[in-house]
Amino acid sequence: MPDVQAVPEERVTEDLETAGRYRGDVDVAALITLFPGLLRNATTYAHTANSPEAWSALADVYSTVYWLAARHRRMDMAELAVARQRWAVEQQPNAVAEAFSARDCAGTYLNFGDVERGLVVVDRAIVAVQSAPLSTADRDLAVGILNLRGMTLAGRLQDKAEGKREARRDIESV
Repeated sequence: MPDVQAVPEERVTEDLETAGRYRGDVDVAALITLFPGLLRNATTYAHTANSPEAWSALADVYSTVYWLAARHRRMDMAELAVARQRWAVEQQPNAVAEAFSARDCAGTYLNFGDVERGLVVVDRAIVAVQSAPLSTADRDLAVGILNLRGMTLAGRLQDKAEGKREARRDIESV
């Protein structure tokens, strides 16, 4: 739930940058201590600002929760984080945030061993990104992260020939 006091954008941005550093360094202990305040502040900021950027910031927090939960095999929490991430993205559409959300959603299928459905999520998201009004850089970023997830999923297909075809398709679309 949002707090009653408004939170400045700079505070959320700084905390997200710190979370990104902790995630990059795989400093789980620091990340866990940062989460309660970050989640509360990002939620408050999203509800107050009600802009695509603010809701994308909240979605990014949930993406980091997904990352942490999936690595520690807390699949119930990972799945909940992806659902909340999707909810945040839907509040004020942002095609790049939607691509990251689809990447994480496909990751839950990967984690549960349902590779084919994960590939469907990736394929649909790529089509959506390619038809969205984005700058070239944003489109390349969004398609690139989706292609990376697609390659990961393709590598897990039982039919290795099909996996190579799927991975090649993702490599060639970059």
